[in-house]
Amino acid sequence: GGRGYTKPQPWPKDWHEIATIKVQPIPMGLTDQHLVEAFAPYGDIESAVVKPGSSEKHQPVEEGGPTDGLGLFNLPFATTYEELHALLAGHPGFQLVKMVYRKSGEFGGYAFAYFDSVENASAAKEALLGLMLGDQTMDVKFSKKSSAEALAEETAAAAAV
Repeated sequence: GGRGYTKPQPWPKDWHEIATIKVQPIPMGLTDQHLVEAFAPYGDIESAVVKPGSSEKHQPVEEGGPTDGLGLFNLPFATTYEELHALLAGHPGFQLVKMVYRKSGEFGGYAFAYFDSVENASAAKEALLGLMLGDQTMDVKFSKKSSAEALAEETAAAAAV
């Protein structure tokens, strides 16, 4: 047995002399100097480089105009469908919640909720924005897709099975 398993190797004694550390994502506005100051307590810093564009990918998701769909972000990975459905079912006009999963099958930390009208989605957005789930603050944005588009995809996916 044990094929394909490699025993973890201990860090070399001089690891701190040769380490390259990649920090990602980085907050907007972070400079090389900020990195030097942050890592200085751990030893001499030969160089610190903030690559152009390294924080741009991680800017907040651009919000679409009001739709009857909401994106629910920054959800704890342990969140279940039942918990989300129960949370949303109390809001007028709630129709459907779609949780987004990674290829590994783990919950990706965000979901989409769809309502019967833009007005009901807007009311739910106001009520849910900033809600604490576990130790995380939920972020809520209007979805780029409407409930009609999401339901059409759901129906097409079910028909393909």
